[in-house]
Amino acid sequence: MRERFLGAWELVSTEYRYTDGTRRPYRDVGPHGKGYLIYALDGRMCPQLMHPRRPAWKQAEHPTDAEKISAFEAFFAYCGKSEVDEAKHVMTHLGDVAWRPGFVGSKQSRPYTFSDSRELLTFSGKETEEPGAESYSIIWKRVGSVTRLSP
Repeated sequence: MRERFLGAWELVSTEYRYTDGTRRPYRDVGPHGKGYLIYALDGRMCPQLMHPRRPAWKQAEHPTDAEKISAFEAFFAYCGKSEVDEAKHVMTHLGDVAWRPGFVGSKQSRPYTFSDSRELLTFSGKETEEPGAESYSIIWKRVGSVTRLSP
């Protein structure tokens, strides 16, 4: 099963579904979020997402505190190991490094499905952190694969 995840995935969409029936993209990446998720042969993974319309710094080498906060709030990334539970269809990300300190050492369980001949990967499940949201979904499209190199 791990081999189905290997390679690079590009973000298609993010969505919260709220108890009142509305749907919204993740605030930190917006409706046209950009991002990649990479799974390596050794079991490591790294997702990075950003809001494509985050403001540029007026002085690239000397951002203001407000510019730093804005950049931080419009970006999401962590890396570490991954584990697949085939029976439960759950991918677990184990954060070793992260932009948010709370992700370091955490276990991020992602119920998954594959569709469109394995070219789309969807993580979806019950939402526990976003106020008023009952579920979430993140859709990724395969953009690359990893092959074994001969010794």
